[in-house]
Amino acid sequence: MMIEEFEKRTGIFPDMETYRVIEAYYCEFDGDKDAFCKAFKANKNGLAEQIQREVNSCRWKAEREVKAEETKAEETETEEPKPAKPKRTRKKKAEPKAEEAPAETPAE
Repeated sequence: MMIEEFEKRTGIFPDMETYRVIEAYYCEFDGDKDAFCKAFKANKNGLAEQIQREVNSCRWKAEREVKAEETKAEETETEEPKPAKPKRTRKKKAEPKAEEAPAETPAE
């Protein structure tokens, strides 16, 4: 069912986000377009309420995600950069010095 068909049958003009949920419920509905629209308008078995709850849930979730991203961005902006730690280098252990023997003089 197209959004225009839904609007014509119900007299309700949903936004695209809401219509996507309506369309999903329509695909699962056991009946034709007219029966679905009639059930929606009459809120048969809470159909319209279920759709609205799902729309609200999706919107709240999206809002929470946006707020979380904004908070994370703000925290990143306000954090002071941590000073870089100086690199630690290990000193090589000095090799033990061999006792220097007196140089031998060549035998004559």
